Amino acid sequence: MLGAGSCTGGTQPLSVMTRNLYSGADVSTLQSALTPADLTSLASGFWADIVESDFRARAAILADEIVRSNPDVIALQEVWLLRTQTPGDWVSPTKSDATQVYLDFLVEILGALANQGARYQTATIGINGDQELPTLANDGTMVDVRLTDRNVILVREGLTFAPGPSGRFQTAFNQTVGGIAGATLKFERGYVTADVTIAGKTVHVVDAHLEVGGVAGRLQEQQTRELLTALGSQTGPLILAGDFNSPADGSGTATYGLLTTKSGSSSPFRDTWDFRQLSSPSVPTRPVMGAALPNDFTCCMDLRATVALPSERIDLILFRGGVLPADAQIVGTTKTPSGLWPSNHMGVLASLEIP
Repeated sequence: MLGAGSCTGGTQPLSVMTRNLYSGADVSTLQSALTPADLTSLASGFWADIVESDFRARAAILADEIVRSNPDVIALQEVWLLRTQTPGDWVSPTKSDATQVYLDFLVEILGALANQGARYQTATIGINGDQELPTLANDGTMVDVRLTDRNVILVREGLTFAPGPSGRFQTAFNQTVGGIAGATLKFERGYVTADVTIAGKTVHVVDAHLEVGGVAGRLQEQQTRELLTALGSQTGPLILAGDFNSPADGSGTATYGLLTTKSGSSSPFRDTWDFRQLSSPSVPTRPVMGAALPNDFTCCMDLRATVALPSERIDLILFRGGVLPADAQIVGTTKTPSGLWPSNHMGVLASLEIP
């Protein structure tokens, strides 16, 4: 098992996990709305998918996964805060005044961890997108649903930390919904940071979530440049984890290359996956994978799929500044009792040493 260890040979072991929790629905389904009625219908289906994805049950599986892996630091993406307002008074996605908490992913995951005796501290929270949409309940009542996307860094209890600078990327995907006046969906992304100290050694941890590829690929690459600029002056041990939405084999956007090769004045990162110990018993076989697929893909699959068939490696743990990698593995092969995968992403767990 990769996890917390003891200091040996002048270095301090540190284990890091990255995990995209997934809202449970595909936001791109909203983009085809041409009228307010279309948007209400599509948003109602979108919200139903979120409800049916049963994050409380998924959180219990995620907590079990974390307990078994025992990471010191966890970089979480899509840590949603879901709020409602009944009856709804929706005007546009930019009006976000629903306040009744329906589900807080952070509360659920921390509670599930505590139920298993594992305690983590919230080191930092960063708000990305915050949008409100109109939905129609089964009884015909209009309900506004508010979706707030967050990045969160958790630190194992007993370690000290200090929140660092965080931010939303200036570059963001804007989608006007048909001819609806004022109805612009803005999918914002961002990053959060924290300085984590273990046995007197401090490392700067960054948790980032970048835009998807495809038609938004250029936006993702610009977000990458913004991130590199923000981290350019950071010295010392640095670990960059998250969902970068850029396949590590270079088949998609230029983002992976920008992060892991010389880019302007920014120091390049290295990928912990390149240093995994293939012969180590800590790296399990993954019987849920198709025989023809390599075991390093992390995304994406249907929560209800019988077999997990991710097709690309976009969840990464990168490092620079003298950090020494020791091992890495994929986690996330257990399903809920009802047959749901804990996320549409697999997780990545890396073991490193801080000099």
